[in-house]
Parts: sequence; C-alpha cells; structure tokens
Amino acid sequence: MRGFSAVLAACSHVFMYHAVASEESCPDQGSRARCSQPIQRKAWHTLSHQDKQAYLDAETCLMNVAAPTNERLPVATSLFQALQEQHQLQYDSIHEIGGFLPYHRYMTWAHEHLLRTKCNYTGAQPWWDEERDASHFANSSLFEPHFGFGGRASGCVVDGPFANYTLLIGPGKNNTVHCLERGIDDVASQASSSYWLEFVKNATTFEEAWDRIEFYPHSAGHSGVGREMLNPISSPGDPLFYLHHAFIDKLWWDWQTADEEKRLYAIGGPNVKDPNRPAPIPEGGMPSQDDASLALHHVRRASLFARAPGFNSSGQWIEYLFTFGDPYTVTGYNQSLQPQPSTSNPLGNPAYPGARLSGGDIWLDYVVGRTLRNLTPTYNFATGANPVIFSRAQFGPTYTVVGPVRDFREQQAQFELLHRSIRRPRWNSTNSLFISWFGINDVAVQLFQNRNYTTITTDLVRGGSSLSGPS
Repeated sequence: MRGFSAVLAACSHVFMYHAVASEESCPDQGSRARCSQPIQRKAWHTLSHQDKQAYLDAETCLMNVAAPTNERLPVATSLFQALQEQHQLQYDSIHEIGGFLPYHRYMTWAHEHLLRTKCNYTGAQPWWDEERDASHFANSSLFEPHFGFGGRASGCVVDGPFANYTLLIGPGKNNTVHCLERGIDDVASQASSSYWLEFVKNATTFEEAWDRIEFYPHSAGHSGVGREMLNPISSPGDPLFYLHHAFIDKLWWDWQTADEEKRLYAIGGPNVKDPNRPAPIPEGGMPSQDDASLALHHVRRASLFARAPGFNSSGQWIEYLFTFGDPYTVTGYNQSLQPQPSTSNPLGNPAYPGARLSGGDIWLDYVVGRTLRNLTPTYNFATGANPVIFSRAQFGPTYTVVGPVRDFREQQAQFELLHRSIRRPRWNSTNSLFISWFGINDVAVQLFQNRNYTTITTDLVRGGSSLSGPS
C-alpha cells in the first residue's frame, strides 16, 4: 500500500504455510533462510480426534487465562477476549485496506502463539478447508458437538465445548453480555468455492489478490457462519474466527508462493478505507435471519456477489440481466437504437451513466457500469421516477407522471418483442436474471391501492415466465 511498510515479527508469517515455523527456531528477520523446526498447519478435517480435542482444550483454556490489566483493553477479562477487543478497537484501520492480510496473518499467529505458550498446546493453528465445505457449511464436521465446535443450529450455541459461552465484547462496537450465536447460510458460503479460489489464484498483483480474498472467500466464511461471525467488528468472539482466518492466510500464502521471488514482500492498496468501495460485510453485520425481512435476507445473500464477475445471488453464472419497473432513470432500453447492450457497453442505450432522475448513480448504473467485473449485458426496460402498473393516461389529471414512463405491461411487451425478433435468443432461465422493481410510490397511488396487489404481481410473474403479457 502507498506509504505502508510492515515488518512481520516471526518467520511463521513469512515462510511456508503448510510447514509453519515455530517461533523458537526463526532466523533473523530479513533472512531468506528456512526455519529449522517448522510446525505444520493442517486442515481441521484431517486432524485425528486426539488432535482436535487438544486444540479445543487449548482454546477453552485461553478463554480462562486472565488478561493482564491494560487500560487500552478495559473490557477483556481473558486473553481470548483481549484478542477480540483489540480487533474491535482497530477495526476501521485493519479492514478494506492493503494491510488487511498482513494484520490478520499477525493476529492468527498471535492466537497460535498464545495457545502454545499459555495453554500447553503443542500443535499448530488448524485451518478450515472452506473450499471443501462451500455451499454446504451446515454439513461440515466442524459443527459436530464432539470433537468439533458445536453450534450447527441457529441461535445461541448450546452444544459442544463452547455451549453457553458468554461474550462481553460486541456485538459490533457495543459491549454487552450476550451468548455466542450462529446462523449458518449455505448460499453465502458459495464464495469459498473452487471458482472463487481460482479467481484469487489468477490475480497478478498484491492489490488484486487482497481485494479478491477479502471480498469473496473472506466474506463467505463470515457470512456463511453468521451471527457473531457475520459482525466483522467483533467476530473474533467466535472461536471459528481463527480457523477461518488461517484459511484466508493460506490463500494469501498460496498466492505468494506461486511466485515467491516477486510476491513474498509485495504490498499495495490504500492506507485508509475508500468511502466509495463497497464493504465486504456491512459494518455491524446484517440483522438475524429470524428478524430480517425477506428482502433483507436476499440483500444479505446478494451482497457477496454484487461485485462478482457475472454471478447472481445464488452464485450462478449470469450472462444477461433484464430489469423492469423503475430504476430512477429517465431513459430505458430502446431496441431501435444503437448501441445494443454488450460486454463492452453493458447498458447499451443509454450508455453509462445514462439519464437519471436522482442526484447520483442509480443502483443499476452503479452495479452494471462500475461494479460487475465482466460487465453483464443489461436490458433496462424500466423507466420513470414512479414504478407504475398502468399507462399514464389511466392516472388522469390528478396525478402527474414525469418522463417517458412505460408501465409494467408495456415494458413486458417490449421484452416480448425483443425476444421474438431474435431467431435464437442466447438468454434463458439459467443464464439470466430478471428483476422487477415495485417502488414505494406504487403504494401511494390510489389506483394501485384499489387493485389487488397479489393479482397484479402474479400476472407479472406468469407473463414473464411465458414470455407473453399478462391477460
């Protein structure tokens, strides 16, 4: 990162992920010599029951080792909590910056070091093979109550070695007494799949690697476990944090060792957060699934893929995007005008940023024009500041509609015309995403209120699925 320099305090941060050096045998800093007595970090699922139990015992020990008095960490009563609190207090300066990976490498090592020096642990920090469990976190052996971390069910963890564990730090930047909670989300975990790891592997610069690691597999692990882990500020309160970040560190190490001469000391990225960069995980996390609305739940899932190279909220490949309703743009797609949507000009006509009614980028312009990595061709049939169901003439003189508004039926008819004008359309139900916006102004329109909402939405869905307008 610009102006950033980091000296890693132990060679376990630098040399060999699969064989990580113990602190007792490190060469002098700056030396390229190999450590003489490395310890090996292994995937959790490969450990014997005996080794798993030894790690779990050491972790529960660390939760009971008193933290030294430190006015900078006023809440922590144990060393485990001290690690969590320092992460909480430094959150804003260790996330969404180029130092994200080095900092969390150091923190993961510090946790490992405390286990070994304070709790008689003789092993190495294990890592969670999240690629292996991607899309089915809920079935991972990690959540077994015996020789595992328990907490497979949503809500407070009530089984396993951390049952009824009480947290004092968090959630977020608050400090309250609360239980350790989980809420596993298999969809969110998909960003740890082999596709995304290949995406990381193909990064050519540190800045690319950091950005891809933090946004995709890093977010997937936190969001896939949920609740305490979903809150990026206080997430070290869940013991799974360290297995997750050992996995993240391994991804970075794999990238480094693919070209060790050039990448071992490579650094990049900003020193401070870019306010325009979408956060990998919303600060404070998302509401629990039990409390969140259906819309928020979809937003939570989609947040992982909002900057993805053509993926929808289920992690499926998107080649085409179709939008109906109202994206707060004056001008929608016109089949008779050029250019047509393409990967080089995804919105076609009008080209980004389009003609918008709002003060800044509309959501569609932002996602398609600035965020999607492969620029998905987008047919934006939506127009107008108010997402109407009926044509402008039906509103009468008491309701003013601004701009070339087309109602849902007219928009759908345009799509049908486009679909039928192409001999062999390339879009289909598996490679395309169709979005219909109902805005808050719809609710305010009396004519709409007098109609049956369910009937209208059902007509739209049926019409779209059959490629014909609603009857």
